[in-house]
Amino acid sequence: MKSLTNEAKRRVAVFDDRIKELRASNRRITERLRKEAEKHVEELICLRGQILDFQGAQDARFQSLGHMEATVIITLRGGEATGTVDAMEHPRQWDDGVRPIRRRSQCSSTSATSEASLAEVMRIYSDQRL
Repeated sequence: MKSLTNEAKRRVAVFDDRIKELRASNRRITERLRKEAEKHVEELICLRGQILDFQGAQDARFQSLGHMEATVIITLRGGEATGTVDAMEHPRQWDDGVRPIRRRSQCSSTSATSEASLAEVMRIYSDQRL
């Protein structure tokens, strides 16, 4: 009887030690992942700034060439030499400078979602086809 209680106490102690090890491991993993996420966010912020700078330079170039009123983006559809050419106006159809990276963004822009963006592109496309 006494050996059963000693065995049970030993098992409980082993379980407690294992739980402590897992909690410590979990804290280390969580801390490492948080640091990596912060690093990725910083990289994405830097990339977003570079994209905005590029778009500003591109807009300045288009304005200097007098292309702001004209069609800017031309896409070849069909994948062959005989494909049709469709055009879309300058892509300033979104409220903010850069579309969000994630699908469900915390942006205040309602047109930043993929469904709204797709609907806007389809509207522009159908207007141009008429």
